[in-house]
Amino acid sequence: MYCKWCGAEVQNTDIYCSKCGGKVEDYKPSGDWRNGKRFKVGVIVIGVLLIVFVIAATFGVAGNGWRIAVNQFF
Repeated sequence: MYCKWCGAEVQNTDIYCSKCGGKVEDYKPSGDWRNGKRFKVGVIVIGVLLIVFVIAATFGVAGNGWRIAVNQFF
């Protein structure tokens, strides 16, 4: 195992690094991956793409142009 502060090799039983005095901690995963920022951004991107797809499909199914589709739904 290595000290995260100075990179010196430390024993698994050490509490403090003998070189820099930093506290030695075991690596612990930061929790559930779904709590991360990248996951939230991905969900937002997928949601926006889904909305764009629905709008494009609505105009495409109408077939006669965007004015007819707008008049039909509004």
